[in-house]
Amino acid sequence: MTNLSVHLVERLARLIAGELQIAAPGHCLRVDHLGQDEAMRICQDVRELSAAGEVESYVLVPSGNGGPLGIKPERAIELRNRKQAKLCVFVPVGLVEATASSLTNSFAMFDLQDALDKIARELLNELPDDLRLVARQVAGTLRGPARCAPEHWAEYLSILAGGPSTEAAGAELWRVGLIPDVGSEGLVDRLERTRRCVLQLTRPARAQTSAEERLAEVGLRRGAVYDELLAYLQDKRLRDARVWLEGMAREPYRGRITFEKWTFAALSPIR
Repeated sequence: MTNLSVHLVERLARLIAGELQIAAPGHCLRVDHLGQDEAMRICQDVRELSAAGEVESYVLVPSGNGGPLGIKPERAIELRNRKQAKLCVFVPVGLVEATASSLTNSFAMFDLQDALDKIARELLNELPDDLRLVARQVAGTLRGPARCAPEHWAEYLSILAGGPSTEAAGAELWRVGLIPDVGSEGLVDRLERTRRCVLQLTRPARAQTSAEERLAEVGLRRGAVYDELLAYLQDKRLRDARVWLEGMAREPYRGRITFEKWTFAALSPIR
């Protein structure tokens, strides 16, 4: 889990610090599934949110120098055995399991997915009424094979909370695996079609289908938008949707090939 917004990092840090605050002295907590940078940022925030001397918070490093936040497994075990303070150890994604496995015993596991679900509910409730309705419509679109990871949904909501607007709700759809849409009107009405188009582009019946064949399946009307979109997609690994979807939301493509510009040769029923 990488590239989390500042807003989401802060919320995760508060939840972790809150769990440690109510824990008994000597409690040991392990936080997995974060990227190295996110682990470092949250670890530092947990230190700042905790009372001095009450919590020791570190990021596991197998070797080398992790700075003041880094800790080697043997040192983490030593601190665990002392039980003098509450201990929180972040184990970044990609760390060799043999390195981290020694921290399994006596460490409670922080439920990251439950935390993200809780944050998402809070963020949704904090949105203005009109934008909350849009976000709920987006959530209803993310079903079946279009379902996104909990961190992507929480990230999307955190971006909206930081700058609530309908334009942001459409432009940031790439975060949840949908095509960015910066149209001033009709965003909600286009959500089901963008879901269908994403699935047709990323999950064709034949894996080796070209970008041109996939656009033909989508039914996009030929013209300037079709030509520019085809040129954009030609060298993309379409299965990795979030990568090329994000690019569409940035200049020079934003407002040129984003979904509000798509027109279809035949408006076939949306499934």
